[in-house]
Amino acid sequence: ILKDLKHPDEHVRRNVTILIREIVKHSYDLAQLVVNTGALVGLVDYMGDNPAHAQLPAIQALGYISSMSDVLASAVIKSKAVLQLEMTLGRLTADDVDLAGSTAWTLGQIGRHSTEHTNAVSEGDNLFRLVHLAVGEGNDPSLRDKAETALKLILSKCTQLDALMALLTDAPPHILEHVVVQFSKV
Repeated sequence: ILKDLKHPDEHVRRNVTILIREIVKHSYDLAQLVVNTGALVGLVDYMGDNPAHAQLPAIQALGYISSMSDVLASAVIKSKAVLQLEMTLGRLTADDVDLAGSTAWTLGQIGRHSTEHTNAVSEGDNLFRLVHLAVGEGNDPSLRDKAETALKLILSKCTQLDALMALLTDAPPHILEHVVVQFSKV
């Protein structure tokens, strides 16, 4: 089915991505099997080749895979998914609440495992964008909660001083607390 991620019909591509998402969310073994078949590259390519509204199942699949173990999260990082997730966050509109929430959740699942995972997620503007999702006045409360949870997961292991310094001016007090705790650990 992986070859159908490049199918000319967008509905076929989306349905294949949904199928992959539904497979990987059930167990570590199924997620490992999907990763071993090379599906990560296909999912990342799918995200790059399709408009934001069509990326949701691929983003969720990456989050489920990353949630299973640090090894699988490392595979997601190596597939350049973090860069693609950052690009997705940069293209979001006010109507993309589900997409923004899933992207925040996925970044949290990737970054929660270790310092190396967190540092990979912290590169670029991901933390800055997560802060803006977490504190945006007009943002949906569930989106703010997902972004804040992802930030807390990521910040709990972050050792990148540049990323932490960038948050000092933009983070609200309840997030700033986590930033300061990390400064004390570095």
